[in-house]
Amino acid sequence: MVQIYGKISIVSSIRIVNYRHNLLIVTNRRLLIMIAVLSKSIRAFDLIVSLFLRLFAILISFLRPGRGNYLLIFFNLHVDYSHCWLMLKSIEMNKIRVGLGYDVHRLATGEELWLGGLQIPHEKGTVAHSDGDVLLHALCDALLGATGLRDIGFHFPDTSSEFKNIDSKILLEKTIDLVSQKGYTVVNADIVVVAQRPKLKDYIPEMESVVARILNIDVADVNIKATTSEMLGFEGREEGISVQAVVLLEKRE
Repeated sequence: MVQIYGKISIVSSIRIVNYRHNLLIVTNRRLLIMIAVLSKSIRAFDLIVSLFLRLFAILISFLRPGRGNYLLIFFNLHVDYSHCWLMLKSIEMNKIRVGLGYDVHRLATGEELWLGGLQIPHEKGTVAHSDGDVLLHALCDALLGATGLRDIGFHFPDTSSEFKNIDSKILLEKTIDLVSQKGYTVVNADIVVVAQRPKLKDYIPEMESVVARILNIDVADVNIKATTSEMLGFEGREEGISVQAVVLLEKRE
Protein backbone atom coordinates (compact mmCIF):
# COMPACT_ATOMS: atom_id res chain seq x y z
CA MET A 1 0.00 0.00 0.00
CA VAL A 2 2.99 2.32 0.37
CA GLN A 3 3.37 2.22 -3.39
CA ILE A 4 -0.23 3.37 -3.78
CA TYR A 5 0.24 6.22 -1.35
CA GLY A 6 3.26 7.37 -3.32
CA LYS A 7 1.12 7.93 -6.39
CA ILE A 8 -0.88 10.55 -4.50
CA SER A 9 2.03 13.00 -4.71
CA ILE A 10 1.20 13.68 -8.36
CA VAL A 11 -1.79 15.72 -7.18
CA SER A 12 -0.91 18.77 -5.14
CA SER A 13 -2.77 19.33 -1.85
CA ILE A 14 -4.42 15.90 -1.96
CA ARG A 15 -3.97 13.52 0.96
CA ILE A 16 -5.12 10.07 2.00
CA VAL A 17 -7.92 10.26 4.55
CA ASN A 18 -8.61 6.60 5.16
CA TYR A 19 -8.30 3.12 3.74
CA ARG A 20 -10.67 0.42 4.88
CA HIS A 21 -11.93 -2.75 3.19
CA ASN A 22 -10.93 -1.85 -0.38
CA LEU A 23 -12.18 1.72 0.04
CA LEU A 24 -9.53 4.37 -0.59
CA ILE A 25 -10.49 7.93 0.36
CA VAL A 26 -8.47 10.96 -0.73
CA THR A 27 -9.38 14.61 -0.46
CA ASN A 28 -8.30 18.19 -1.09
CA ARG A 29 -9.98 21.41 0.01
CA ARG A 30 -12.87 21.16 -2.41
CA LEU A 31 -13.10 17.55 -3.37
CA LEU A 32 -13.57 14.24 -1.61
CA ILE A 33 -12.68 11.17 -3.67
CA MET A 34 -13.71 7.68 -2.64
CA ILE A 35 -12.30 4.81 -4.67
CA ALA A 36 -14.03 1.51 -4.08
CA VAL A 37 -12.24 -1.46 -5.59
CA LEU A 38 -13.91 -4.85 -5.51
CA SER A 39 -11.05 -7.24 -6.10
CA LYS A 40 -9.44 -10.28 -4.54
CA SER A 41 -6.12 -9.41 -6.11
CA ILE A 42 -3.86 -6.88 -4.39
CA ARG A 43 -1.77 -6.80 -7.55
CA ALA A 44 -4.78 -5.87 -9.64
CA PHE A 45 -5.79 -3.33 -7.00
CA ASP A 46 -2.36 -1.70 -7.09
CA LEU A 47 -2.33 -1.64 -10.89
CA ILE A 48 -5.73 -0.03 -11.22
CA VAL A 49 -5.05 2.63 -8.60
CA SER A 50 -1.64 3.41 -10.07
CA LEU A 51 -3.09 3.94 -13.54
CA PHE A 52 -6.12 5.96 -12.58
CA LEU A 53 -4.66 8.25 -9.96
CA ARG A 54 -2.89 9.96 -12.84
CA LEU A 55 -6.27 10.37 -14.49
CA PHE A 56 -7.60 11.87 -11.26
CA ALA A 57 -4.90 14.53 -11.33
CA ILE A 58 -6.05 15.66 -14.75
CA LEU A 59 -9.70 15.32 -13.81
CA ILE A 60 -9.36 17.40 -10.66
CA SER A 61 -7.60 20.17 -12.54
CA PHE A 62 -10.72 20.63 -14.68
CA LEU A 63 -13.35 20.04 -12.00
CA ARG A 64 -14.40 23.07 -10.00
CA PRO A 65 -17.00 21.61 -7.67
CA GLY A 66 -18.90 23.93 -5.37
CA ARG A 67 -18.38 23.91 -1.67
CA GLY A 68 -19.44 20.61 -0.14
CA ASN A 69 -19.44 18.64 -3.39
CA TYR A 70 -17.77 15.29 -3.58
CA LEU A 71 -16.84 12.80 -6.25
CA LEU A 72 -17.42 9.08 -5.98
CA ILE A 73 -15.25 6.83 -8.11
CA PHE A 74 -16.02 3.13 -8.14
CA PHE A 75 -13.99 0.33 -9.71
CA ASN A 76 -15.28 -3.17 -10.17
CA LEU A 77 -12.92 -5.81 -11.51
CA HIS A 78 -14.36 -8.84 -13.24
CA VAL A 79 -13.32 -12.28 -12.08
CA ASP A 80 -10.64 -12.57 -14.76
CA TYR A 81 -9.29 -9.10 -13.80
CA SER A 82 -9.03 -8.21 -17.48
CA HIS A 83 -11.73 -5.54 -17.47
CA CYS A 84 -12.90 -2.82 -15.17
CA TRP A 85 -15.52 -0.10 -15.24
CA LEU A 86 -15.42 3.44 -13.96
CA MET A 87 -18.38 5.47 -12.73
CA LEU A 88 -18.14 9.11 -11.73
CA LYS A 89 -20.82 10.94 -9.82
CA SER A 90 -20.77 14.46 -8.38
CA ILE A 91 -23.22 15.24 -5.58
CA GLU A 92 -23.86 18.55 -3.89
CA MET A 93 -23.91 17.97 -0.17
CA ASN A 94 -26.42 20.78 0.37
CA LYS A 95 -28.99 18.47 -1.24
CA ILE A 96 -28.77 16.15 1.77
CA ARG A 97 -30.15 17.15 5.19
CA VAL A 98 -30.25 15.23 8.49
CA GLY A 99 -32.68 15.92 11.33
CA LEU A 100 -32.85 14.75 14.95
CA GLY A 101 -36.05 14.76 16.97
CA TYR A 102 -36.64 14.04 20.67
CA ASP A 103 -39.86 14.06 22.65
CA VAL A 104 -41.14 12.92 26.04
CA HIS A 105 -44.65 12.46 27.38
CA ARG A 106 -45.75 11.71 30.90
CA LEU A 107 -47.77 8.55 31.56
CA ALA A 108 -50.92 8.51 33.67
CA THR A 109 -53.62 5.99 34.47
CA GLY A 110 -56.83 6.38 32.51
CA GLU A 111 -55.24 8.03 29.45
CA GLU A 112 -54.99 6.47 25.98
CA LEU A 113 -51.60 5.33 24.69
CA TRP A 114 -50.92 6.18 21.05
CA LEU A 115 -47.60 5.28 19.46
CA GLY A 116 -46.70 5.33 15.79
CA GLY A 117 -50.28 6.03 14.81
CA LEU A 118 -51.63 3.01 16.71
CA GLN A 119 -53.58 2.80 19.93
CA ILE A 120 -51.69 0.44 22.24
CA PRO A 121 -53.63 -1.42 24.96
CA HIS A 122 -52.14 -0.44 28.34
CA GLU A 123 -53.34 0.67 31.77
CA LYS A 124 -51.51 3.96 31.33
CA GLY A 125 -51.51 6.50 28.54
CA THR A 126 -49.74 9.74 27.62
CA VAL A 127 -50.78 13.09 29.03
CA ALA A 128 -50.84 15.63 26.20
CA HIS A 129 -52.76 18.39 24.45
CA SER A 130 -53.04 16.26 21.29
CA ASP A 131 -53.41 12.47 21.27
CA GLY A 132 -49.92 12.31 22.82
CA ASP A 133 -48.26 10.15 20.15
CA VAL A 134 -44.71 10.76 21.32
CA LEU A 135 -43.23 8.75 18.44
CA LEU A 136 -44.87 10.85 15.74
CA HIS A 137 -44.05 14.05 17.62
CA ALA A 138 -40.35 13.19 17.72
CA LEU A 139 -40.51 12.34 14.03
CA CYS A 140 -42.14 15.70 13.25
CA ASP A 141 -39.37 17.47 15.14
CA ALA A 142 -36.72 15.57 13.20
CA LEU A 143 -38.30 16.54 9.88
CA LEU A 144 -38.70 20.17 10.87
CA GLY A 145 -35.16 20.34 12.21
CA ALA A 146 -33.69 18.92 9.00
CA THR A 147 -35.33 21.66 6.95
CA GLY A 148 -34.64 24.48 9.41
CA LEU A 149 -38.33 24.93 10.22
CA ARG A 150 -37.96 25.17 14.01
CA ASP A 151 -40.01 22.60 15.96
CA ILE A 152 -43.42 21.03 16.46
CA GLY A 153 -44.37 23.43 19.25
CA PHE A 154 -43.85 26.39 16.95
CA HIS A 155 -46.13 25.06 14.20
CA PHE A 156 -48.68 23.20 16.36
CA PRO A 157 -48.72 24.95 19.76
CA ASP A 158 -50.40 23.23 22.71
CA THR A 159 -52.09 26.54 23.52
CA SER A 160 -54.25 26.33 20.40
CA SER A 161 -57.69 24.74 20.55
CA GLU A 162 -57.20 23.74 16.90
CA PHE A 163 -54.86 20.96 18.00
CA LYS A 164 -56.76 19.79 21.09
CA ASN A 165 -56.95 15.96 20.98
CA ILE A 166 -55.82 16.02 17.33
CA ASP A 167 -54.67 12.80 15.69
CA SER A 168 -50.87 13.09 15.47
CA LYS A 169 -50.95 11.44 12.05
CA ILE A 170 -52.53 14.68 10.86
CA LEU A 171 -49.68 16.64 12.43
CA LEU A 172 -47.17 14.42 10.61
CA GLU A 173 -49.02 14.93 7.33
CA LYS A 174 -48.93 18.70 7.84
CA THR A 175 -45.22 18.47 8.66
CA ILE A 176 -44.54 16.54 5.46
CA ASP A 177 -46.36 19.27 3.54
CA LEU A 178 -44.01 21.85 5.08
CA VAL A 179 -40.98 19.73 4.20
CA SER A 180 -42.25 19.30 0.64
CA GLN A 181 -42.72 23.05 0.27
CA LYS A 182 -39.01 23.42 1.01
CA GLY A 183 -38.30 21.03 -1.86
CA TYR A 184 -37.26 17.99 0.18
CA THR A 185 -38.34 14.35 0.23
CA VAL A 186 -37.65 11.76 2.92
CA VAL A 187 -35.00 9.13 2.24
CA ASN A 188 -35.31 7.14 5.45
CA ALA A 189 -36.23 7.38 9.13
CA ASP A 190 -34.75 5.62 12.15
CA ILE A 191 -36.67 5.81 15.44
CA VAL A 192 -36.10 4.42 18.94
CA VAL A 193 -38.77 4.27 21.65
CA VAL A 194 -37.65 4.04 25.29
CA ALA A 195 -40.35 2.54 27.54
CA GLN A 196 -40.25 0.00 30.34
CA ARG A 197 -43.74 -1.15 29.47
CA PRO A 198 -45.69 -2.12 27.43
CA LYS A 199 -43.71 -4.41 25.14
CA LEU A 200 -43.99 -3.02 21.62
CA LYS A 201 -42.30 -5.54 19.33
CA ASP A 202 -45.60 -6.99 18.07
CA TYR A 203 -46.83 -3.53 17.05
CA ILE A 204 -43.69 -2.31 15.31
CA PRO A 205 -44.40 -3.69 11.79
CA GLU A 206 -47.76 -1.90 11.65
CA MET A 207 -46.23 1.29 13.07
CA GLU A 208 -43.61 1.20 10.32
CA SER A 209 -46.32 0.78 7.69
CA VAL A 210 -48.27 3.77 9.05
CA VAL A 211 -45.18 5.98 9.14
CA ALA A 212 -43.99 4.88 5.69
CA ARG A 213 -47.37 5.68 4.16
CA ILE A 214 -47.39 9.22 5.55
CA LEU A 215 -43.74 9.84 4.63
CA ASN A 216 -44.42 8.40 1.17
CA ILE A 217 -41.46 6.01 1.32
CA ASP A 218 -41.04 2.24 1.33
CA VAL A 219 -41.61 0.38 4.58
CA ALA A 220 -38.02 -0.86 4.29
CA ASP A 221 -36.89 2.76 4.69
CA VAL A 222 -38.53 3.10 8.12
CA ASN A 223 -36.93 1.45 11.13
CA ILE A 224 -38.55 1.55 14.57
CA LYS A 225 -36.85 0.07 17.61
CA ALA A 226 -38.16 -0.31 21.15
CA THR A 227 -35.98 -0.65 24.23
CA THR A 228 -36.23 -0.32 27.99
CA SER A 229 -34.01 1.80 30.20
CA GLU A 230 -33.29 -1.20 32.45
CA MET A 231 -35.65 0.26 35.07
CA LEU A 232 -33.58 3.45 35.29
CA GLY A 233 -34.88 7.00 35.00
CA PHE A 234 -38.44 8.16 34.41
CA GLU A 235 -38.91 5.57 31.65
CA GLY A 236 -37.79 2.78 33.99
CA ARG A 237 -40.16 4.00 36.69
CA GLU A 238 -42.96 4.02 34.08
CA GLU A 239 -43.52 7.72 34.61
CA GLY A 240 -43.11 8.52 30.94
CA ILE A 241 -42.00 7.47 27.45
CA SER A 242 -39.27 9.07 25.38
CA VAL A 243 -38.53 8.79 21.66
CA GLN A 244 -35.60 9.79 19.48
CA ALA A 245 -35.93 10.01 15.70
CA VAL A 246 -33.40 10.62 12.94
CA VAL A 247 -34.35 11.38 9.34
CA LEU A 248 -32.42 11.82 6.11
CA LEU A 249 -33.88 14.19 3.51
CA GLU A 250 -32.93 14.72 -0.10
CA LYS A 251 -33.51 17.82 -2.23
CA ARG A 252 -35.71 17.17 -5.25
CA GLU A 253 -34.14 17.91 -8.63
